[in-house]
Amino acid sequence: MFIETNDYSDHVQADILDKVINSDSSTRIQAEVKIQSLIESYLSVRYDVKNIFNKSGSARNPTVVMYMIDMVVYRVFSRLSPGQIPQHINDKYSDALLWLKMVSAGKLEPDLPKPLGESLGSKFNVKYGSERKRNPYY
Repeated sequence: MFIETNDYSDHVQADILDKVINSDSSTRIQAEVKIQSLIESYLSVRYDVKNIFNKSGSARNPTVVMYMIDMVVYRVFSRLSPGQIPQHINDKYSDALLWLKMVSAGKLEPDLPKPLGESLGSKFNVKYGSERKRNPYY
């Protein structure tokens, strides 16, 4: 897995996380898989996601790790009623989504590996055309 258990210590206390998931690590792992898939869908537009998520330990990009944990914690807390999710968790999730959207749109350039053998713009569609043809006859 891309995320390690000790990565959560900076974001949420272990006893609180255990209470929310009822000490069932499979719940957390399922959330990690779903969030990783979501992040891959945003980053695959410009970056080599297989290379990003195959790394471990200190070789991982700390920004991706941080935002992924924020999103996993939100996903796990969403099992509770919506009124019980702390506001700071909602805010961190919103920040993570905003970051992903900006990276996907090319407004931010994180230090992530780009796909080999492809030019940067190869996955982007270009719309071209002209004005509609005019009929000068009255």
